[in-house]
Amino acid sequence: MGDFYALKEVLIDETYRDVLPLLHKRDIRLVDIGANLGSFTLWAHRTIGIHEAFCFEPEEDSFRLLNFNFYLNNFFAAKTLKCAVGGEERTITLTLRKANPAATSIYEDIITSPPTEGATKSVPVVNLANWLCGVDGNFDLLKVDCEGAEWEIVRKTDPRIFVRFRVLVAEVHDDPEHRQPASEFRELVENLGYRTVRSDNRVQGLYIGVRSD
Repeated sequence: MGDFYALKEVLIDETYRDVLPLLHKRDIRLVDIGANLGSFTLWAHRTIGIHEAFCFEPEEDSFRLLNFNFYLNNFFAAKTLKCAVGGEERTITLTLRKANPAATSIYEDIITSPPTEGATKSVPVVNLANWLCGVDGNFDLLKVDCEGAEWEIVRKTDPRIFVRFRVLVAEVHDDPEHRQPASEFRELVENLGYRTVRSDNRVQGLYIGVRSD
């Protein structure tokens, strides 16, 4: 049911529509962290067009469906990467949440009630800054939906890296490491040079920012 909810949220409710006025051209360049089934990337492609996308998804079943959905929709502008993204490199163990694969988190070891069903898999967490060293150019949009890892990415990545992303949109959760509430995410991102366009200030709400320069 979690997958159905994610599809409804993106494709029917168009939760991310507030991003569109900030994208000043068609055929954008996108990084999608926590791509799940690819619904956001496909929605963006159908709505405004995508020239190139990099889609990260560490959960095995979701990654397989991500590639299947891109193929089914004749979308070949994306490079899919079977790994998680964080502020530092490491290997973690994922346990599939059978009822809601999209809620799989890289912080299983510190979640109060970690899921016990399903197989566990060791997956790599890549450092965003290190990965970007191998990719040329800037991006129109960074989309982040990674169940709490958005805090680590923003906090532990060199602020100069974010100059490469004109617009940032994140589904925000409470910080699993430092226990900061979702409402404090806005200040953290504004310190990177983004002007806040939308901040829901709640768990699973959206933050949208655009670079002031």
